[in-house]
Amino acid sequence: MSKLRQLVASAPEYFSGTIKESESSLREVEEALLVRLPDDLKWFLITCGYSECCPIPNMQESISNTIRFREAVTLPKQYVVLDDRNDTGAILLDTESSAGLVLWIDTHTIDTLKSGFSGPTERDQFPDFASWVSYCLEETKNERAT
Repeated sequence: MSKLRQLVASAPEYFSGTIKESESSLREVEEALLVRLPDDLKWFLITCGYSECCPIPNMQESISNTIRFREAVTLPKQYVVLDDRNDTGAILLDTESSAGLVLWIDTHTIDTLKSGFSGPTERDQFPDFASWVSYCLEETKNERAT
């Protein structure tokens, strides 16, 4: 069982969404953005959908944000905007990473993506999509506790 599936199985009450994606809807996303989404992301959105602890608001918003970032700040084509958090940065998925590398980067430093992060930059890196989901789960648990 993958790391992501184990995580979801360990806390199902946080991951049972009512709105889910389908294989065809995710294929449309891939075609619109000219990328291949990681299998873990597809499995998550098809199986769990959008829930209290969802690491992405919705794919339609992701498409429009990605296109907007590509035009406005020359976001490299391999990245998909999972979430635009405005003043707190953007959550990006590297679709060329087989593990689904996720970056939380300040929007004013997005141009460092083109140079391969040479020099200091303001970002957090999650080595795979499962690590990003794990972070989101901890944040959701903390919010519930307060």
